[in-house]
Amino acid sequence: MTAAFHVRVFEELFEEDALLVMAKGMGVQTIVAAFVRLHCQTDSLVLLLNATPEAQRMLVEQMLASSVALVPTIVTNHFSPVERCELYARGGVLCITPRLLVVDMLSGRVPIERVKGMLIDKAHEVSESSNLAFIVRLYRQRNGKGFLKAFTEDAQSLTRGMSKSEKTLKLLRLRKLSLWPRFQADVRAELEDADTAPQVIEYKLPLSDRAQAVQDALVECVDGCLTELGRMHKSLDLAAALGVKPTKQSDASGRSGADSRKNYTNKEHLSKDGAGGSGRTQEAGGSGELLEHALFKSFDSIVRMQLDSVWHQCGRKTKQLVSDLATLRKLLRHLCTFDAITYYELLLALSALELPRAGAQHRPLWLQMDASALVLNKARERAYAYSEAVGSGPVSGPVGDMAAIRTAALAAVKAGGESAAVQATGGAAQGKGERGHYLKDIFIIHHYLSPAHLFQ
Repeated sequence: MTAAFHVRVFEELFEEDALLVMAKGMGVQTIVAAFVRLHCQTDSLVLLLNATPEAQRMLVEQMLASSVALVPTIVTNHFSPVERCELYARGGVLCITPRLLVVDMLSGRVPIERVKGMLIDKAHEVSESSNLAFIVRLYRQRNGKGFLKAFTEDAQSLTRGMSKSEKTLKLLRLRKLSLWPRFQADVRAELEDADTAPQVIEYKLPLSDRAQAVQDALVECVDGCLTELGRMHKSLDLAAALGVKPTKQSDASGRSGADSRKNYTNKEHLSKDGAGGSGRTQEAGGSGELLEHALFKSFDSIVRMQLDSVWHQCGRKTKQLVSDLATLRKLLRHLCTFDAITYYELLLALSALELPRAGAQHRPLWLQMDASALVLNKARERAYAYSEAVGSGPVSGPVGDMAAIRTAALAAVKAGGESAAVQATGGAAQGKGERGHYLKDIFIIHHYLSPAHLFQ
């Protein structure tokens, strides 16, 4: 155990079967490891379900370091049915996938009466149609004495829908819900102790000018989607859904929106130019803080929950706007995590998927905005730089001044193919030199994104 409250959680769960819900980062895997360490012996058969491969490997490493009597075994489909029967007969802790366990239980390979207990990780994923619920039902039909402990650190998933916590407990055949939030008095006191509190050092790295331009353009697209949603659904209270306090739509409110966006600048270096859409955001039903909340929270899921009762009556445009918000939030997040090439490939994939299959009136709203063109242009400038190699022709210049090069390449390909396009722009036909590679990439990108090419 790494903390005193871990001991209290373990003792509470050891005495009675329950669904343990802990806050993220409080060490729910430590509790799982404690139960696994307790049952690493041959006289008991304990099944660990729904754990990720990374969690299983870490668990095995911890048990090897603890020198337990029997190290847990990760059971996969590489084990033959005969080998799995031997593992069930031997005992110990088995990390197995729900799909494989269902097959073995229905085939009679698992001695269910001998199973001492089950440990279910990520219990929030259980549903009426999941293998986990079916396994629990088969387990309780033939074994009423074995224990069942369920663990999760995704408390938000248990608040979605109608009585999600109650349904989860019913599917797991459990009666007790054990909640351990971070703000609990004894947990908070221990976490805030000066001797044990973690030391956090934060480094803020600014974005490059082109990446900053991409981010500003994406924020403008998010602002446009919010405005359109507020215009189409007057009863949709976006500010209340995001927990934004109502403010007067005045200059002071606009300044507060700009200041709040400066806070976002401190984290991901969003420039003050992104605050220009605060007036449009206010039309959508909130203040300048609405856009900031929409960037950080699962705004698309919140809007989807608000429209859940009338979702079947919503038009295609409303559903597309909610989908666009999810896409834009991912693009904003990936801008700070992906490299320039990968990010540009992602934008190319989105453009290729959306444009050919959709008519002009049904295309995603954010792709119809001027800011989307800026996103593609700046992302392309981040990915490709144009430089002149030794022995190449006289053409050179920054990647932002390549309109003439693209025009010449496109005209040449219609006449003589890709090799002629590279030659027409002064590069090597085989693309062996540095400059030839860049021109070839530029030509392919231009031809790939050409509207005439996409809609032929």
